[in-house]
Amino acid sequence: LSPTDADPGSRRQTDEVAGSSTVWAWLIAISPVLAAGSIAYVLLATTSALTDWPFEAAVAGPYLLVLLFALADRAALHRLGHSQPRSPAWALLSAPVYLIARASETRREDGSGTVPTLVWFVSVIVAVGGIVGYGLLTHHALIAGLPT
Repeated sequence: LSPTDADPGSRRQTDEVAGSSTVWAWLIAISPVLAAGSIAYVLLATTSALTDWPFEAAVAGPYLLVLLFALADRAALHRLGHSQPRSPAWALLSAPVYLIARASETRREDGSGTVPTLVWFVSVIVAVGGIVGYGLLTHHALIAGLPT
């Protein structure tokens, strides 16, 4: 027996991990675009104000989906062989906090996992650009105060 075989806790997990890419992590990564889409839909399809329940539901819905996606992501990481994926509770703070915590764990175990975090930040830019771009193209701002 080698020293690493005698102590399974000291053995690196790299050999046993089958990757860290999950559909759930990618859905979390594009969640800003999903949120912008749901908010834009409510603002365009209804006459609700920013304080009405449809708008609040459009904001809360994607947040709750991220929580569910984080739960599914943890289960998928377990199936891929990760010994201790980060808790989905990190998603309560926000999607990027969860993705950063997830990346720190997946990088430790298999050396990958930071791309979904980077995609989340790009998705924020795309989402904001889409909402502002709509106002510039149609001369009708989705949210008062944005350029038209």
